[in-house]
Amino acid sequence: MNVRSILSTVLCVLALATLNANAGAWTYRGSLSEHGEPTNGSYDFRLTLLNAARTSPVSQALILDNVRVEDGQFAVEVDFGLNLDRAPVLHLKTEVRQEGDRFMVLGEPARFDPRGALNSVCWNTTGNVGTDDAVNFVGTVDTQPLVLRTANTPALRLWASDERLDGTPITANLIAGSAANSFVEGVRGATISGGGVTADGEMDTGLNHGPNQVHGHYGSIGGGVGNQTGPLPAATVSGGRNNAALASDATIGGGASNSASGSLSTIAGGHINLASGVYSFIGGGSQNRAIGNWSAIDAGLSNCAGGTLSWVGGRRAATRSGNGAIGAGCAGESSGDVDGDEGTFVWADSQDESFVSTGPNQFLIRSGGGMGINTNAPRATLTVTSEDRWNPTNGDGWGDFTVGTEQFGLGVGVSSSGGGAGTVRLWPRGGVETIRFTTPSIYPSSTLVINGNGLVGVGRNPVGNAFEVQGNASKLTAGDWLANSDARIKTDVQSVDHAVERLLQLRPVSFRYTDDYLERHSAIKDVTYYNVIAQEYAKVFPDAVQPSGEHLPGHPESGDQALLQVDFHPAVVTTVAAVQELAARLNQSEEENEQLRAALHRLDARLQTLEEAN
Repeated sequence: MNVRSILSTVLCVLALATLNANAGAWTYRGSLSEHGEPTNGSYDFRLTLLNAARTSPVSQALILDNVRVEDGQFAVEVDFGLNLDRAPVLHLKTEVRQEGDRFMVLGEPARFDPRGALNSVCWNTTGNVGTDDAVNFVGTVDTQPLVLRTANTPALRLWASDERLDGTPITANLIAGSAANSFVEGVRGATISGGGVTADGEMDTGLNHGPNQVHGHYGSIGGGVGNQTGPLPAATVSGGRNNAALASDATIGGGASNSASGSLSTIAGGHINLASGVYSFIGGGSQNRAIGNWSAIDAGLSNCAGGTLSWVGGRRAATRSGNGAIGAGCAGESSGDVDGDEGTFVWADSQDESFVSTGPNQFLIRSGGGMGINTNAPRATLTVTSEDRWNPTNGDGWGDFTVGTEQFGLGVGVSSSGGGAGTVRLWPRGGVETIRFTTPSIYPSSTLVINGNGLVGVGRNPVGNAFEVQGNASKLTAGDWLANSDARIKTDVQSVDHAVERLLQLRPVSFRYTDDYLERHSAIKDVTYYNVIAQEYAKVFPDAVQPSGEHLPGHPESGDQALLQVDFHPAVVTTVAAVQELAARLNQSEEENEQLRAALHRLDARLQTLEEAN
């Protein structure tokens, strides 16, 4: 190896050993290569520390003879005899030679931080120490992109955006995968995570596929081939092939040859699907079109949701489009207005025939094999018929529902046989009544009561709340009632403070109900319950206590005899705040303990130093 070939040497890493109080010993690790091939043999190194300006040495040159290099790698202990623990930032000049040659300088002197790293050279593949992200990084400081290659082909490229804020690029573009993947000039925040092939490349299928391309700001492509986003911003294609998310915030999960051209539209996958309505959705399948705004297609074949807020599924199901629909609409069918057949649900079976809605807010099902509810063996197609009857003598009126061979009755305003005007009943013909919609005070023990005030009761007549249940209510999985909690509908928002002190004012109690109350409510069991006392609870959360609509048994139904009920939600939220307060106190205690441990460690160190001095 001659001295000039050393110019191609690559210096990699300086890893510093632990510095003691009197010396600056460290380990110099690096690699040497000749014409791109790792070298083997013995070499001499001459190292010189220069000042920050790199104009003069701050130490004598240190010559390291016969340093062994194997497979291009070397490691040697270095000690300039200086206390580097307190030294300023310096620069290290490196020279190398083989026996009989003269020393040759390897590149520009490298910035040397004695507290951790040799900068501006490269990164140690086993880890670096003492780095400063202000000066130690992999990247460019000009406007050129950063490129990582595999097999000498660009595999990852990073560009700073042209648009800047106070001279700093506001974001970056990231392109990985095929070297042919690209973004349109001027686009910012583009991301292509992989995939893509050259324009004339072929996959195993033998089909031609092109690169992935981002045409709009903040567009993102996860992978696949021939996919594109834009020109509108924030569109996403997760993968697949030949998919195009063309509108702002449009999303395609995968599949092939899908197009999302409606703002905030989504196609999960499938083949040759089109979502052109705003907020439209297609779950998969093939040749489906969601044209209406907020329309949805779960999957299936050749379905078309043309109406606003419509849903279709199966095969060749359709809701008619409005006269403002993009494109040809659904199968040429038009409702004659702007929204199409809005709010309509259409499901069609596997028959290869169109099944199209005829109006808004319909619920249509085509089921050639019959439709079953709570059975997997329907005897006939489900049909609903009505036979209007009216008895002017007593005001009775009812209609019949036929499901298969079973007949049901619907009674309206029945006085003589139904229990009073204002009652609506549904029952099996000849059977026992199962559902009752009634006015207050009529059949309070019915299974379901919806009274004239719009209150709903299950097992009881509702008296004070929109929904009341006699006994326990349950569901199959855990969870709570949902409530609107959007920041946009709130004002005077305040954090809950002094939460621990508030909770300490509450008195959780166990109790049993009185005999009078149990007699009034037969569904309540005589067992021990747990709650709070409403009058006590009101002192802490006054707005969370209100009359229930019931009154104390055996007393007049006056305001001061009204039974009180509590909303326990404020206590739950306050409990969350209390946990946060306690956690903050615990963290503060941990920090104080850590400070005490550190002080103790310093005292131990000083004591050890005194003992060693004596």
